[in-house]
Amino acid sequence: MTKILLTGIAAALAFSMPAFAEKDNAGNKNKKADKEAKADKETKADKKKQKLKKKEMLEKFDVDKDGKLSKEEKKAARKAQKQEDKKAKKNDKKKNKKKDNDE
Repeated sequence: MTKILLTGIAAALAFSMPAFAEKDNAGNKNKKADKEAKADKETKADKKKQKLKKKEMLEKFDVDKDGKLSKEEKKAARKAQKQEDKKAKKNDKKKNKKKDNDE
């Protein structure tokens, strides 16, 4: 009698395991789909930023207005970018010093 009861319980557990696994897989699929959707949105946002940046660069540095940056125009753009980077670094250092002094 005990053997039959234990066999029945074991069989019930064995057949119920796939049901639990399906629930877990469904949750994981939803999480994966959410991550993919988020990554896709971020990629689209990055592409929009790149297009905007390119447009700004052309407006600012395309002296001959041919829609392309020549070697000289690219050189001027790089120089301006380096100057902006230096200013940003200086400002960051100042902020960090001020923060350290406040503490």
